[in-house]
Amino acid sequence: MTKRAALALSINAIVILIIAITMLGLALGFTRGMFGKVTTQMEEKISEEPEPAAASATDPTTLSREVIVTQAEENEILKVSVYNPSGNVWTDEKPAIIECSDGIGDLTVNVNTRTIKPTESVTYTILFDAPVVAGSHLCKVIVPSLSGTPEFGKYYKELTIKIVQ
Repeated sequence: MTKRAALALSINAIVILIIAITMLGLALGFTRGMFGKVTTQMEEKISEEPEPAAASATDPTTLSREVIVTQAEENEILKVSVYNPSGNVWTDEKPAIIECSDGIGDLTVNVNTRTIKPTESVTYTILFDAPVVAGSHLCKVIVPSLSGTPEFGKYYKELTIKIVQ
């Protein structure tokens, strides 16, 4: 191998490396820009959602909206305020949307768990995908720690989800 061939190989390797780094930089910039847009849109949607009334001992679960009108498979935001009437600290607690009518079952929700101290209220932001089945669906928003109480009936809220075409 002559020195000229070795030099040509090194120049080719450097050019390929520069092109690869440039493409990587462009791909990372594009990805960051797209995630930035999605994050901004989600933050705007969350800020547009009204705050629910503060939960209390007489009304331990409150919703920002009791009727949601949307399209199938759209992302929806719901804020839920929860009051802990018990004398125990609830750890890793989060609300759920269950027992929806028309056979759609429980909805899968994205919500962070939180700790709720006794006689404290906390507001959760729930993200969920609207059901695919068109029509009105009556669901229950519950807090699992409240379900074992004797007066369970006052610890859930009904939520109507209307799916339009």
